[in-house]
Amino acid sequence: MKKWMIFIILLTLVSCKKNKIEKFYYPNKAEFLKLSKNNPKLEISYFNNFEKLMDTLEKLNNIDNKAVFTVKREKIEFNFISSTFFGKCFSAPRIKFFNILSISKDSIFKDDTFYPFNSLKMLLKKDLLNYGKDLNYSSSPNELIISITEKKEHLENLVLKIFKEFNKIQSETKDSLTLNINFNRRLEIFPPLPNPPPPLVSKTSGNKE
Repeated sequence: MKKWMIFIILLTLVSCKKNKIEKFYYPNKAEFLKLSKNNPKLEISYFNNFEKLMDTLEKLNNIDNKAVFTVKREKIEFNFISSTFFGKCFSAPRIKFFNILSISKDSIFKDDTFYPFNSLKMLLKKDLLNYGKDLNYSSSPNELIISITEKKEHLENLVLKIFKEFNKIQSETKDSLTLNINFNRRLEIFPPLPNPPPPLVSKTSGNKE
């Protein structure tokens, strides 16, 4: 009888371990738990497209709110806080560009240069561990912002790839790192140059009689 009881207990423990969901939190667990209390929870799948998601994030940012997201894959749950650079009166904020790493599914933009996506871990690690040494990269992990621009149908997979690379980097260093996620409409955060003015027309031009 005792052997059967031990067997049942062991079987239960193994079953619980198999069904356990591993959870990750970004920027980090303490910051996530603090911010998630007073900010709305959104689902990427709810929105028809990336533009609609950005409309909501910009409106939230306009009232100093962020958004809480959860993405699940198999037995892993990724929980993160996100916002956008824009929204406050829909004008461009003051941005320290060296603290931004802009990412899409095809390319990464850093220091006025486009890199292939397979450079993700190298660039992310360099930014996270830079601590102001290279003035073209982030001043600290807390200040670094990952700016994501992507179509809605690819967005969750892109975010998951970033989380997985970040987790690898975190496991390789003794430093306590944070991961700040922003969604933005443009890969290059700075606004495009204005259109040139139309050419001046001389008052004396025209057909002469």
